[in-house]
Amino acid sequence: MQQLYSFFRPPQFDDFQRKREAKYAHYVALSLIVGYSYAAIHELLTGSTYYLVIMYSSIALIILIYCLNKKKLLTHPLVFIDFALIATATAIMVMADGTRDEVLLVFPVSLIIASLAFEHKQLIMTLIIELGIIWFLGNLEMQGLLKNRFSFGTTYFQLIILSITLIFSTFIIDLIVGDFKISIKDIKAKSVQITNANKELRHSNATKDKFFSIVAHDLRSPFQGLLGIANILESLDDELTREERKNFVSRLNIALKRQYDFLEELLLWGKIQREAIDFEPVVCNIREIIESNSEILSGNIYKKKIQFKIDAYV
Repeated sequence: MQQLYSFFRPPQFDDFQRKREAKYAHYVALSLIVGYSYAAIHELLTGSTYYLVIMYSSIALIILIYCLNKKKLLTHPLVFIDFALIATATAIMVMADGTRDEVLLVFPVSLIIASLAFEHKQLIMTLIIELGIIWFLGNLEMQGLLKNRFSFGTTYFQLIILSITLIFSTFIIDLIVGDFKISIKDIKAKSVQITNANKELRHSNATKDKFFSIVAHDLRSPFQGLLGIANILESLDDELTREERKNFVSRLNIALKRQYDFLEELLLWGKIQREAIDFEPVVCNIREIIESNSEILSGNIYKKKIQFKIDAYV
């Protein structure tokens, strides 16, 4: 029972488009099975012997669907419809009509569908299958093993003309549909390019926002230190000795130089983000970096009376 349920259930895919195509193709296949089964039962009840042909076709169709379903190949409705048309046309010709019938129009239609659903090699294979069916049934008809409702029989000349017509039709169909597919591929390629360009643009905008956020934050703290030194010089000018005043001016000068270096580093970081400069990591002295940043923030450190000692010698 579980296997029967899994057979009637469409193949499962994560991609929504493939899942929808698989579901559509699966139910098309099941509806064809129901149609074949109904035709077989009808022929059996009416006393016809053609029910065997329909029944065998149904069994072959069920086996084909089962195999495609297990391999998860039943994903494109056009693929299965193409096979179903060929199988149905073959069954009709075997039952009574022979090779000289309007049912042969199914083959060029099937080639059009195959050209849309398949690549070039698979289209040629479909043509070979159709030619094989026509020549096989034509030979059976000429041998008297296949019934023909027409008064005139099939000849080799007619089979050759029909084969040439199908080959020529395949060439024309492949040429027209091939150009159509190329146009579709070009449109898809341009769509992918536009999508990638939009992603790069969003990434660039996000990088710029991040850059400006970092610049705004990292510039604010050092300038607060500079303002702290300036406020001390202004408010305690009369109380400061010459040596203290010289010390604060020296700190202010060092902080301004460090701030300039910091701006240079920000500009360098921006170039790295834009890939305008190669990223070459080097070994650095952490003590020098800490001392440099402490000098930039010396105003805040002095104002808040923070004391710390750098004991890193790496």
